Amino acid sequence: MQNGNRKGIAQWSKTYAGKKFYTSILFLALPIILLVTFTFIPALDMVIFSFQNRDPYGTNPTYAGFSNYVTIFTDKDYLEELKSGPLFAEDKIKLRLADGKIYNALGDYQYADNKVDRSTNSIAVYADFPNASKALVANAYVDVLVEKNYRNVVLVSKKIVTLDADGDYVYLVNGNKLQKSKVVILGEKGGDYVLQNNFKAGDYLVLDKVSPQIASTKIKINVVGKTSAGEKA
Repeated sequence: MQNGNRKGIAQWSKTYAGKKFYTSILFLALPIILLVTFTFIPALDMVIFSFQNRDPYGTNPTYAGFSNYVTIFTDKDYLEELKSGPLFAEDKIKLRLADGKIYNALGDYQYADNKVDRSTNSIAVYADFPNASKALVANAYVDVLVEKNYRNVVLVSKKIVTLDADGDYVYLVNGNKLQKSKVVILGEKGGDYVLQNNFKAGDYLVLDKVSPQIASTKIKINVVGKTSAGEKA
């Protein structure tokens, strides 16, 4: 019976319908192979990589469990970068050479490390710089400068921002009392912090350093100036 089935299949394959069927299979085979090779397998690799920690070159994998997923949804540095969009999308990456001069070409951002170095609270970032003039040489000392563009921010003196493990803050005036207001520090400029502008019109910002004793007492407002973020007291 099995020999008869094989003979029947062999004869059917020689018919027009059989040839059409096998030709269709051959034409479908190539796109299916390409789809599996360049879509499904890389997707599976990404899932596997998400449970690992690797160096910037993708080598030396170590099992990380769900820690990478926990970092993505809870780490303050990652969340702030997600809010601000792609890394260095609107920024200029520059080099300051050992002689103090600024290199005449901008860097092109390539990729960032997949974890925060907690000893320095930083992320390793990699960028390429064109070197047609051969001014850049191996092992030369340079400073990397990032010219960052911010939107909806305010400059506030560092002396009135209190840095705290539970969240940095400034003091605002609420009625005749002082009120802590959490702030998000985006960067620094000279003696000022660049803060995300979460202030409302009419907010009074205290310009003096506030001691714990003063924070709990009644106050009197003396307005000295205004900014687009609100008012200063």
